[in-house]
This record gives sequence, structure tokens and C-alpha cells, in this order.
Amino acid sequence: MYKIFTILVTLILFSCGTSVENEEAAWKQNKTTITNYKNKYPYFSKKIDAQFEKADAAMKKAITIADEEEKMKEMQKANDIATTGYINAIVGLENNLQILNRDIKKLVDIESNEYTHKTTYLLEDANKKKTNAETILNAAYTESDDPIQKFISCSSELVQFKRSTDKYLREINNTRRTQKENNQDHK
Repeated sequence: MYKIFTILVTLILFSCGTSVENEEAAWKQNKTTITNYKNKYPYFSKKIDAQFEKADAAMKKAITIADEEEKMKEMQKANDIATTGYINAIVGLENNLQILNRDIKKLVDIESNEYTHKTTYLLEDANKKKTNAETILNAAYTESDDPIQKFISCSSELVQFKRSTDKYLREINNTRRTQKENNQDHK
């Protein structure tokens, strides 16, 4: 629910055009997001803090700019710094994991007469990818570890798997549509 709220706030801010006020609101939201992720993933706390310190320094510098247009651009940059790196990698992996869970449910819910060896294969692969993603997200990393590449790679694998699942589900829907049309033609 929190992610949906964050996305909605961000969309509203961007749909209204960018302004200093919007950037200030985005900054406030980013600080909340950063705090939440530091609490959720304490082993990334120092790396997230380091990222935030850069963003905070950029924001403090931006606030001192007199020209509103330039101020807004620099505030945007500070907000971008705050949400890239670990935050972006974690959010991306979490979102792709949620999508994978929805796809697993869709595969499980396929009617028995449509269930094939490909369904079984996709479900097995999906569950392996889910376990891998959860392991990567929930592993206890040390300060010297830098798993951001693992997050990005795993997230990319989940996106690629989503394409396969979408293709398979489209095939099933096309078969259903064809069967429905054939049944109507025979009436």
C-alpha cells in the first residue's frame, strides 16, 4: 500500500509540472522512503546513508540558489540522487518480485484442461526465481558486501521471465478465443 501511495504522490507531482514546491514535497517523500528502507534492510543502512548524504548536500546547495528555475533543476538532481543506487535497485527487485507472485497465481489458476508441461515448467522456474529473489533481498550482507549488481541482475531476470509468462498466457487466451469462436460457429 505504501508503494502505491508513493507512486501516486510522485505521479501527481509530475503531472502538475515541476516546481520548487513539488521538489520539496518529493524530497520529503524521498526522506520517508529512505528511512523506511533503512529500517526494512538495516544491513544497507550505511550505504543508503552515504547515498542520502550526497543527496542532502545537493539539496542544501540547491535551496540556496536564488533563480527559481535553476533551483528547481538542482532540487530535481538532489531528488534523483536520493532515489538511485540502492533504493532504486531494492524497489525494482521488490516490484518485480510482486509481479512474479501475481504471475505464479495466474499460472496456478489455469484451468486443468489448459494445463500443459509448459505450465509446469514455468511454475517450477517461477518458484526457483522467486526463491532466488527472496534470498537476495533477505540475505544478511556485511558492510563490505556490495550486492547492488545482484539486485539489478535478479530484477532483469524477473523482467525477462515476465515476458515468457505473458507470451504463454497470451497463447492460452488466443486458444480460448478460437475455441469460443468455433463453438459459436457450430451452433
